[in-house]
Order: sequence, then structure tokens, then C-alpha cells
Amino acid sequence: MESREFSDASGREWRVHDYSVYTGKTKRDPLGHGMYRGFEPLDGGARRALRLEDTDRERGLTDDVLREQLDASRLYVLDDPERCATRGRTPQRVDALPACSPDSYGETF
Repeated sequence: MESREFSDASGREWRVHDYSVYTGKTKRDPLGHGMYRGFEPLDGGARRALRLEDTDRERGLTDDVLREQLDASRLYVLDDPERCATRGRTPQRVDALPACSPDSYGETF
């Protein structure tokens, strides 16, 4: 299994890997060769996933590219509270919410 670690803009550490899904089975692929790119926070929070296009693979695996892809990724289906709620389940992993977080206007609540 090939994976790599990097830090996002806020300093959170992530492990990244590529994988494919065929007939319901998930298979890990070498980085740069999967259908999806998975992002797993090392602190145990919610995972993210991004469906890879050829242009995504061609961009390489620099930290800047991985940060952009992380920003564009969605919550992994088993960690997404909205998707889990429609199936009567709870997410496997969740991100801890900060005690005070800024809203879109920069005010804290």
C-alpha cells in the first residue's frame, strides 16, 4: 500500500492514498493511478475523497496540489453526517468542532 503524508494550510496532518472501486470492492492503487484520492487526517477525524480525472493525476503530488485537492474533496460517504442520516446510521468518524468558530462575516459565536 502506497501512501504519503502532508500538512494542510492550518497545519493538520493528512495521509493520502489512491484507490479504485470495482463491483463494490475497494482496491488500493499506487499514488497517481487510482480512480479516487482518499484523505485521512492523522488525528482520527472525518475522511475526505476526491474522484480523480486525468488532469488531476497529471498535476503530480506536490503539497500544494494535494492541498488544492483536499479543499475540493467531499466528506467520505461513511463519514458524511447527512448521507449517514438518510440511511439511519451515524458517521464512522467526525471532526471535532472548535469551541468558537468564525462565521462567514469573521465574527465568532
